[in-house]
Amino acid sequence: MTKKVLCAAICALLMLMSGAGALADEGLGMVVQSSCNIVPGSEYDLVYTFAQVHNQSSQTICLDTGEYHLADGEQLLLSGDVSRLWPNTLAPGADGYLFDVIVYEREAGDTAAPNITNLSYNLNFMTLDEAYAGRALNTQARLETAQDGESITVVCAVENATDADVFDPMIAFGLYIEGGQMVYAGGTTLENVGIPAGDTVLMRFDVEPEIVEQWRGYGAMPTAVQASALYHVDVD
Repeated sequence: MTKKVLCAAICALLMLMSGAGALADEGLGMVVQSSCNIVPGSEYDLVYTFAQVHNQSSQTICLDTGEYHLADGEQLLLSGDVSRLWPNTLAPGADGYLFDVIVYEREAGDTAAPNITNLSYNLNFMTLDEAYAGRALNTQARLETAQDGESITVVCAVENATDADVFDPMIAFGLYIEGGQMVYAGGTTLENVGIPAGDTVLMRFDVEPEIVEQWRGYGAMPTAVQASALYHVDVD
C-alpha cells in the first residue's frame, strides 16, 4: 500500500508514512521510516511523531541537531526541533528512535484537525570517541495486549550482564505492524537508578489509549517490538 493510499484510508485521525524524506549527514545516520498520529482536541490537536533512525556508518554516532517538518502537500504547517535521539548514541548498524509530542494550535474558527500528508526530518549527526559511546545491555521486550484490545503495554527486561553496577540506563523501543512498518516509538532514562551486576530490571510502558483506539479503528495493531538499552561509563 502506498503512502498516499494509506493516508487516505485513515483520514486525519492517524497517518503512517514509511520511508519518509530526511536530509542527514551522508554516510552517518538516516531515517528509515516514520509515522504520525493526530489526536484531535477542541481547540488544539496533539501530533505524535515517530521515526526509526539507522546508523549506516562504521563509527558510533549521536544526534547533533535535528528538525521535523509537518506539511500538507507543498504547504508547510509546522516545524520544530526534535527533542533527542533514543538511545542517545548508536553503534555501527544499530537503530534508534525519535519521538515527539507536538501541540498544533488551530486557526480561529477552524474546527478540523490538520491534514498532514508528509512528515520529514533534517538531521545532523556527529561521530563519537568510543570512550563516550553507550555500552549495550541485554534487552528483551514483549507486547501485552488486553483481551478486549483496548490497551497495549510494552514490557522490557534489561539485564546487566557485566561484573559492575551500571547507572542511569536508557531504554528505547519501536512497535511494528505486520509487514515491518513502525507505528510507535518510546523510551526513557532511569535517572539515578542503578542495576546491580547480574541483575535485571523490568519496565512497563503503556501506549496512549487514544492511539490504541485509532489502531483498532483501522485494524492494524502492532504485533512486534524492537528494543535496546545502554548505559554510559563516566570518563574523567
